[in-house]
Amino acid sequence: MIKSKCARYLLRADAIRAALIATLLVASASSFGQTPAERPNDYPTLARVEYVFDCLNENPGPRHEMVYKCVCAADRVAEAVPYDRWVDLSTFFNAQPIAGERGAYVRERSDIQAQLKSYREIQLNAKKACFIRTAQ
Repeated sequence: MIKSKCARYLLRADAIRAALIATLLVASASSFGQTPAERPNDYPTLARVEYVFDCLNENPGPRHEMVYKCVCAADRVAEAVPYDRWVDLSTFFNAQPIAGERGAYVRERSDIQAQLKSYREIQLNAKKACFIRTAQ
């Protein structure tokens, strides 16, 4: 029993390490030799890493394979929308389940609902492009 728990911990640590390394490599390689003004939709490395971790947690599958798919999805999102807009969209999305007045502000405004639709489309397109299965 202890061996299996230890093995699972080590496998998870390896997967997290691999995800972090892959994300850092992709982020640094994509901006090599460019000035900040030349880099469109330049997401901070931390934002990409967080996206990959969230993606790994949401999508079961072989860890090594999912790391590549989730990095691909992070790249697709970065191509689709500037970082500042992505922050707004993800904030609205994450605020939906908040109870009370603050959550109602997000759920009841039609302009925010239109932005949430855009967020869902961006996510869906990124997952499709990177062969991540979506819930039907």
